[in-house]
Amino acid sequence: MLLSENMLEAGKVCLAKGFPFAIVLAPYSCEASFFAAHTVKPYVRSSFPTNNGFVISRFGKATPSDLLVIGDEMSPEEVIGKCPTDVIGACPVLEYCPSTIAEDHCMKVAQAVASRKDLNSKVVLSRLISISSDRDPFDVAEEYFIQFPSCFRTVYFTEETGLWIVASPEKLLCHDRKRNAYETVSLAGTRVVGGADWDEKNICEQKLVTDYISQCLVEAGLEPDVRPAEALRFGQIEHICTYITAVGVVPPVDVALRLSPTPALCGYPVDEAFGEIERLEDFDRECYGGFIGVLGGETTTFYVNLRCCRCGRDLSSVDGWNYRLYAGGGINAMSDPRLEWEETERKSDRLRRIIETGTKKDK
Repeated sequence: MLLSENMLEAGKVCLAKGFPFAIVLAPYSCEASFFAAHTVKPYVRSSFPTNNGFVISRFGKATPSDLLVIGDEMSPEEVIGKCPTDVIGACPVLEYCPSTIAEDHCMKVAQAVASRKDLNSKVVLSRLISISSDRDPFDVAEEYFIQFPSCFRTVYFTEETGLWIVASPEKLLCHDRKRNAYETVSLAGTRVVGGADWDEKNICEQKLVTDYISQCLVEAGLEPDVRPAEALRFGQIEHICTYITAVGVVPPVDVALRLSPTPALCGYPVDEAFGEIERLEDFDRECYGGFIGVLGGETTTFYVNLRCCRCGRDLSSVDGWNYRLYAGGGINAMSDPRLEWEETERKSDRLRRIIETGTKKDK
């Protein structure tokens, strides 16, 4: 098993008790970290870097006071000692929410395409995929994490956010405190592995993200160094990836809040795209598109919360769970609505298939 029995049991106890927790696997790591506390705490800039913990930011522009921090107050053994009996029935409930219909999504994409004047304007539209399944979220997380060792992987819970499973390929920011060094990544564009060369639509989409991130770093008082683009694989799809580094003395949370949401998850211009998302999407993204990560110590690393789902108990079934998956794509003047739908299918395919191995099916 990738996740230890102690951590899995401790996670279930936390759900029953309402304790915030996070089980975290860094890319290519087989050794998970565990965070648990009695309550979430606010981020305090003046106490950095001593306020270690797992950080959660919802989608949209946020301030330091909006962040949720799960401290490392309790070990798995300490959590289990608080509630050693079977606790599965006490897990939080998540009501079923209808999935986005293909025709509706394509219609909204067409509206977004029609409002684009040129390739320098972009909006990221996402869809919701709802699945009811008998698979336990921790079993889903274990299988999902094994399949994507190169991703930042986590299952986390707070009463404010609910329970989430994430395997993110997109680093928002990494900060090396000793060297005052920062690294981030511009990730956009999507194609099937081994497919045709990158087309103009994807190249322009990725350039917008790169230029925006570079400008944010400059505004934060840092000087970015942009490396050549390369392909980054995620299952059977790949994205255009550009690594960007910088050096300076700025709190990493301040830089992360300036970067999020990037055009890769929102669009460009960001404020305009955010308004369009609120107008066209008929569901709350919640934590999808925000950022998560581990704060404090010598290294602070944040990742974009994507390739993810929220999950909770299904009251209509004794052993059932409801899952909400989120997947989106960048829309510009060259986008084809049907191809955009197919892109979200590919992005959500692996997680969806893992969840659907349970006995209940998509409603």
